[in-house]
Amino acid sequence: MDNYIVKTFAAIALASFCIAGACAKTIKVASFEPAPFDLSASTNPKLDHNGEPCALIKVPIGDGIDDITFEGNIIEKINDGSEIQAYITGGTKQIVIKAAGCAPLRIVFAEHGVYRLFPKQVYNLALLAADSPTEPSASAPAPISIHELLDNSDGDPIDEMVARANQLYAAGEAAQAIPLLQHAADLGHTEAQLSLGLLYENGVGTKPNPTLKPDPKTAFIYVQKSAQQGYVPAQKVLSRYYLTGVGVDADKERGDFWRMVYDKNTGPQQISGNIQMEERKPEYPGGDSQLFADLNKKMVYPGEAQENGVTGKIIYQFEVGKDGSVSKIKVVRSLKVPPFRDAVKGEDAAQYILERYNYTVGYKAGIKALEKEGIRVISELKKFYPGTQNGTPTKMTYTLPITWSLK
Repeated sequence: MDNYIVKTFAAIALASFCIAGACAKTIKVASFEPAPFDLSASTNPKLDHNGEPCALIKVPIGDGIDDITFEGNIIEKINDGSEIQAYITGGTKQIVIKAAGCAPLRIVFAEHGVYRLFPKQVYNLALLAADSPTEPSASAPAPISIHELLDNSDGDPIDEMVARANQLYAAGEAAQAIPLLQHAADLGHTEAQLSLGLLYENGVGTKPNPTLKPDPKTAFIYVQKSAQQGYVPAQKVLSRYYLTGVGVDADKERGDFWRMVYDKNTGPQQISGNIQMEERKPEYPGGDSQLFADLNKKMVYPGEAQENGVTGKIIYQFEVGKDGSVSKIKVVRSLKVPPFRDAVKGEDAAQYILERYNYTVGYKAGIKALEKEGIRVISELKKFYPGTQNGTPTKMTYTLPITWSLK
């Protein structure tokens, strides 16, 4: 009888384990990205055990995430009911996150384009909790990413790769150095991104067969990536690019902003918490030139507009959210139907009225088609870097004029 009870209890326990395994939840990363316009980690810094400023990760509460714990170089965790703030030692490359009823999640930052956390830099982490459709395997090991293998090896292979590239470049072997920098930059290494940007700015070698041709637009993109991740030397260079128009339209406002960020990150640690910063408008990754390049790449000139010769400037407006997403796109100023030709003396009146009617209807249809196409391509743009008010990401309205031309 006792043996029967033991077997029954074991069967119930096994069944319970299977049910629990089938219904186990998993945590997934919805997005992880720097928030360069959020200066809360530098305005009110918290210091690690060595007295150095921490990085700050912000996690919104919601989507099945009520509370989480961190494993790693965590200095302090704050839960204010709407978001969780984790102050983490600068230089950290990965953390483990745990939530009640969910399997642990290891987040390797390089897999999200961030090689390491920088001091006084804010990062936004969005998580999702979802039911796992399958039972966990007791024998199959969890897959290990290439970045985990790198991080668990002796030394740091990517840092060593960049150091080797610097040695090769100093020795005059630029052709061998550039592929190493390119690989490290694509893995999110900020120093490599800045170095590669500067090489693209100036070019390498001389005509007629340079090792690397000057490419200011590509230079701007790499330097912007590095600066957005918090690499302080890149922030100074990005300020110069905006002020002088390297790879982007000159913009004194943005140039001054990045110079201010650079100065804050290189100034004394005793920063007043009452610093007031003016409003900054949203910024597209790669700048305005990349914005219009992406628009042109996606746009298809509607047939109705082509057939009726519809051209001109349409002004669109939309909201850029705190996370940089685009919503509520609308047309705030559109085109007007040009006057139809004057009637010719002796012309059949009925025929003239019919032609004028068809012209008006066709032109209006073309305008509507252009409006609709503009809304479509804007909705497919990459996320913007959000605008800020006093250093805090804020939802803002963005106005975008698009000129339609058949030439």
